[in-house]
Amino acid sequence: MKNMLQCVTFLVAGMLIFSACTEEKTGKSPEQITEIIDVEPEEEDTIPPDSITQEKPIFIPPPAPIDPVPPRPMPPGPEPTPWPIPEPLPNPMPQANPVIDFPDVEAKFPGGEDAMMTFISDNIKYPEIDRGLGNQGRVYVQFVVEKDGSLSNLEIMRGVSETIDREAKRVIRLMPKWTPGEIRGKAVRCKSLLPITFTLEEAAPRDLEQPLKVTPMIKD
Repeated sequence: MKNMLQCVTFLVAGMLIFSACTEEKTGKSPEQITEIIDVEPEEEDTIPPDSITQEKPIFIPPPAPIDPVPPRPMPPGPEPTPWPIPEPLPNPMPQANPVIDFPDVEAKFPGGEDAMMTFISDNIKYPEIDRGLGNQGRVYVQFVVEKDGSLSNLEIMRGVSETIDREAKRVIRLMPKWTPGEIRGKAVRCKSLLPITFTLEEAAPRDLEQPLKVTPMIKD
């Protein structure tokens, strides 16, 4: 038994000494040495060029053209109607009784301007509500003097108040027939503009006993 232990001890000691010597010579451990294995390079698979067979390209013919389908004939429809040619507009007919703005002879109140001022002063009534409020001013009334001298188409061009404007139109409707205007010696319808001024005296505006002063003005 002792001899066997001695043998094992010598064997281990010999292996240690061998490994130490190997490291001194190669600088590598036995484990690294065992991993270095000389491997011979594998031989490359070389195939002689004569043995390579070249395949011919495959030719695919283009598709045959498809004949276009002819369009179906359209059924005959109604013929298009031509555009109507507009008829020329007829010449406007002259008015039978045109209203003249500037006649040769102006229409006038019978008796002249003084007679008209007297007529307006005798028939005008100053509205009580405007007298109490002190409303005053000038009203412009436009109207048409017909061929027979009657007045029509009364229109307020500029007014003062609703009640004063109404009173001015009322007085004009009371007027007698005027002398109509003339063109080349013939009576025509013509326009006339009559300003009527409503004025209170300078006393207290709310004095209902205040006298009334109305000054008509006639277009030249």
